[in-house]
Amino acid sequence: VISGRDYPASYQTLVVAATPTFATWAADYEAANGLPAGTIANQPNADQDHDGRSNLLEYAFASSPVSNDPAPRMPVFLTDPAYYIMQYQRDATLTDLTFTAQVCSDLTGWKAPGEAGALSGFSDDLIATSGTLETRRAKVPRASANQVFIRMRVTRP
Repeated sequence: VISGRDYPASYQTLVVAATPTFATWAADYEAANGLPAGTIANQPNADQDHDGRSNLLEYAFASSPVSNDPAPRMPVFLTDPAYYIMQYQRDATLTDLTFTAQVCSDLTGWKAPGEAGALSGFSDDLIATSGTLETRRAKVPRASANQVFIRMRVTRP
């Protein structure tokens, strides 16, 4: 009752989307493609569609584990005269994953930014945000070493 006037009751339904996980993502692809349960979910390191990306990387970078499609958020390497740069996009809703940019000069002893022994000047910075999508740039000065290798490590904690 407002100002002596009776109003009918009303209800509002709030739908909250569940936080995605690798398991729910995989189960959705399995069901939609007639695959036995666990075909993708139980094999995060397998490459179901033989496109060179593991099932876990397909999940992390928004591509399909059952078709050889482009991975829209896969890391790309940018040309710059002063830096070696790897740019990538990370969906902040994927809370079951850890994304770690790593660098080394000899393909052994990979180090994250700020980690003891990492190449001098190595950083991984947030450069833009659009909704839940973060665009990040990992870079290391070219002067840090004669040769530099940069990779993205994606793990499930």
